[in-house]
Amino acid sequence: MRGEYGELEFEATEEKFGALKTTGYDVNFFCLDVLVAAHVRAWTSDRYVCVVMYQAEDREFDKLARVFQAITATLSEGR
Repeated sequence: MRGEYGELEFEATEEKFGALKTTGYDVNFFCLDVLVAAHVRAWTSDRYVCVVMYQAEDREFDKLARVFQAITATLSEGR
């Protein structure tokens, strides 16, 4: 992401989806003069490693966060 967007801010984080614990980053960067928020989450199972990234314009991110979290929770159920 740094190579594509140049300057970006990020913070390491952990998030739980039910019993599943994920690690990742919350990232903010500018794209075409728009502030973009992205969340990257990763977890492992006995069968695979999963990495999920979702992003939206910063002003819209909070409205979409529940949708992103529901999608991630559904993916994690396939462990």
